[in-house]
Amino acid sequence: MRAYAAFANPETYEYCEARQITYFIRLPSNANLMRLLGHHLNRPVGRPPKSGIQVKVVDLQYQAKSWHKPRRLPLGKRM
Repeated sequence: MRAYAAFANPETYEYCEARQITYFIRLPSNANLMRLLGHHLNRPVGRPPKSGIQVKVVDLQYQAKSWHKPRRLPLGKRM
């Protein structure tokens, strides 16, 4: 399942997890996420390489205050 940040709430995650539904839900930006991911979001200086599109993938665990357990946060960023 894919969803916008409006559906980013513990009830939605728990519903999907209880039914073994794979989900990708965009999280609303907040200061904690920006502190963790901000340096990964900057594009490198210069022109893109001629070898094609490059993607930087970051995978980490994150737990918001409203969650009772940490969850996986994958980030794919075109460079």
